[in-house]
Amino acid sequence: MARWLVHKAGWATASSVATTSNSGTRIPGFPFGKVVTVSDGWGNTTESTGKPILLMMEAQSFAQDMMNNSGRVSLTFSEKEVTSGEGGTCVKGAKIAQFPMCSHLTVQGVLREMQDPEEVQHAKEAIIARHPDQESWFHGPHDFKPWRMEDIRAIYLIDHFGGAPTISVKDYLNAKPSAPQAGPVVQ
Repeated sequence: MARWLVHKAGWATASSVATTSNSGTRIPGFPFGKVVTVSDGWGNTTESTGKPILLMMEAQSFAQDMMNNSGRVSLTFSEKEVTSGEGGTCVKGAKIAQFPMCSHLTVQGVLREMQDPEEVQHAKEAIIARHPDQESWFHGPHDFKPWRMEDIRAIYLIDHFGGAPTISVKDYLNAKPSAPQAGPVVQ
């Protein structure tokens, strides 16, 4: 379920700890989240790596916080965003993403700016395949760069009632992103 959700998701909430104040809108020492588009794959969206890629520019406040925290972030995904007839366990009729049968996943780890030219090209292709409107983000004054979660430390998944299963990073990275069984209908 965890790999499937990362692979199917188009966005996540990226969270780090605020390290700078921004005109009173962010308080240093408090968690700060930002909605980001993501892609999981190399050069296309079919080859899953389990290591999400996102675009950031270093001038963004969130990027500054993340870099000041040695790249440590949490990426939170919701199955509610991805289940439109593609499988999954998010029950038909579930109206909120927080419903336990609508899986939600947090992947904690370290984001690193991608440097290798070949990897950067593959990342650009993966981002554009998933989010065609972001092609222009690689050009112009904003200087967006691909970043990838390289060092995954923990996986937290809620996909049912009764608590989170233990998922090792090794098991997560070795899993295939196959669609889970669909859940029941909620009236």
